[in-house]
Amino acid sequence: GKVMHPASTIKTPVMATNFRDIQAKKYILDQEFVVETRFPSAVDGSLFETDAKTDEIPKAVGQPMKLRRLMELMIHLSDNAATNNCTKAAGGAAEVTKFMKSLGLKHTVCARYIMDEKAYQAGLSSTTTAEDLGLLYERIARQEVVSPEACGEMIGILKGCADKYLTAQLPKDVVYAHKSGGIDGIRHDAGILHVKDRAFILVVMMCDLKSPEAEAEK
Repeated sequence: GKVMHPASTIKTPVMATNFRDIQAKKYILDQEFVVETRFPSAVDGSLFETDAKTDEIPKAVGQPMKLRRLMELMIHLSDNAATNNCTKAAGGAAEVTKFMKSLGLKHTVCARYIMDEKAYQAGLSSTTTAEDLGLLYERIARQEVVSPEACGEMIGILKGCADKYLTAQLPKDVVYAHKSGGIDGIRHDAGILHVKDRAFILVVMMCDLKSPEAEAEK
């Protein structure tokens, strides 16, 4: 499959890696981490500022916030600062890549903290494929990632994703536990569709969009 920029779909691998650590008793789901918005660039270690989608993170800088809430902000609202806090808790981007490889994802690389402009300009970007994301969600649906309990928690969080690229088109009784991703020229959405008592994996990834993104979403 085509290797492409994952945009915010990389946030589910970050969350899964946090649950790996919870299982290993490195921390707990309600562990409090001191909130930061400045993170080291993968290029030279210089600190860059990460934007936040809500004022919840900027208000909390230097204060403790529960990991569960950081995850919710990362998945529900795609908050980049929350994501970088979760990535740091997981031991950094390389740990996310390592865990995805262990699950059988061949082309998924978490290369850096999100919004690392210096790294982006240097061509250092994360990667994934539709097949990889499909496999990750399938394994979550089959309760094979970390533990059945962890998979249940992850699905619960993923059901709260606010972006409705695909779900706007779905019948109201269909529940989609998913994570979308959108940056210039890219619209992705991937997750688990719950229809009555059945689960389906749905992954749609579009890159190099030439038409207006609103049209692509439609």
